[in-house]
Amino acid sequence: MSKKISKCLASMLLVLSAVLLLTAAPAWAAQPDLIITGTGLYEDVVIYPGDWGQYAYAVDERYYSSNNALDFHHIWKVWGYDLFSIIGIRNLKSQKYAITFYSRDGAKMEMTIGDLRSRFYYPRFDVSKGKPIAPMIGFKRVDLYEYQDKDGNPPDPVDVIFEDKPVGDDSKAPRLYFGQSKDKVSDRNMTFFLYKLAKIVVGDERPSAKDETAKKGGGGAEKSEATKGSGTTKSGKAGEKKADGKSEMENEEGAAAPKDKDDRGDKKNKEDADGAEIAAPETGDGKNPGISGTAAGGETRRRWPWIAAGAVVAAGLAGGGVYYYINKRRISK
Repeated sequence: MSKKISKCLASMLLVLSAVLLLTAAPAWAAQPDLIITGTGLYEDVVIYPGDWGQYAYAVDERYYSSNNALDFHHIWKVWGYDLFSIIGIRNLKSQKYAITFYSRDGAKMEMTIGDLRSRFYYPRFDVSKGKPIAPMIGFKRVDLYEYQDKDGNPPDPVDVIFEDKPVGDDSKAPRLYFGQSKDKVSDRNMTFFLYKLAKIVVGDERPSAKDETAKKGGGGAEKSEATKGSGTTKSGKAGEKKADGKSEMENEEGAAAPKDKDDRGDKKNKEDADGAEIAAPETGDGKNPGISGTAAGGETRRRWPWIAAGAVVAAGLAGGGVYYYINKRRISK
């Protein structure tokens, strides 16, 4: 009899474990690395941890000049993904939208598409040597050069000498990088390098079908114009081709300034005020690579914890039942 009780207890423990797995699995499965959405897109892009490999040819190493809130000038080498390749140039309804970036800790920053795509890298902090540079979502980086000046003056170009080094992991990735304003080598762009990026909204947040129905004062499930034909995808295929950034941006006075910045000047190591450079991406080869597709196995990723848990429950119950039946037959004989 004691063996029978032990076996029943074991079966109950298996069932309890399965219930706990079922409770935790949905939360784990629903955590994307980055969400890109908004009324300015034809399609949302949702990137899970295993999806970044689909953007392989959007990966790049770029150099960015920056100046933080304390007027420390830096040269950064960054490894990551071209921002507009991930979004998809053909996925944008217009170039006139603003883009809002949100970090996991609640900080946010807003810039216009035109300003993001019209920034420069100054390798020697010399305006005559500026190069257009595109924005990136960075994962690795290295600080190649730092210059401190209490009055915010840039270093003498002849003194800007640095040795190239391999990039290392960034503990606060993914991080936004973009260049400096035209002819503004003391532009404090590093202040707006938002880290632990979680969400990007192009235009406004998408209204839900429920919200639109309430506005119209009627029932039904009709989708709003903003959401029609705007399918949400699990992840995207590799986006637009890499950019070489040929466009120029307006002077700082005429360009939209970032809003709601995460102003985090750190006197010790300036970790919270990093920078990256920006260039205008190419439009691609006509094959419409900008709009992302559904990731292979995306649905399976969401369903497999339920399937696995169901299998555990079934095995536990079946095993307990078989044991009980055999044991009962043996005792009755």
